[in-house]
Amino acid sequence: MAAALFRLPSFVEWPDESFPEPQPRFKLCVVGKNAVFDLLARHKGETTKGRPFDFSLVEQLSDADGCHLIFLPGEIDGLGFEEVRRLCTKRCLTVSDTPHFARQGGMIRMFFRQRKLRFEINLNAAQKAGLVVSSRLLALATIVESD
Repeated sequence: MAAALFRLPSFVEWPDESFPEPQPRFKLCVVGKNAVFDLLARHKGETTKGRPFDFSLVEQLSDADGCHLIFLPGEIDGLGFEEVRRLCTKRCLTVSDTPHFARQGGMIRMFFRQRKLRFEINLNAAQKAGLVVSSRLLALATIVESD
């Protein structure tokens, strides 16, 4: 799953104002210490769309300002979907492996079914945040709407 998470930014377009610095970095954040963060950290120094990755571990969603992509692992207790919906308006891609994540206002749910990685994408949530999801990714996904 970490490998797919690492590649995900290449299938999403962020508005130019999401990268205000002259030498912008792509900030990928993981909420809570877990194996996914450790696997992502191995990619330090690599780039996406010409931008170097900056991996950050955040303790809670309120610490995630400035992140371009936030991964919220399913083992997090008390995941606040209202807080996730708030982030969805800040040009930040929200991703989780939590069941029903995309249906509850998150943008992308990644999960395995029959040993294959699958995606559920809440396209409306992504569009509200000003993000454009590639048709290549959409072709692999199930499109869902918020409940």
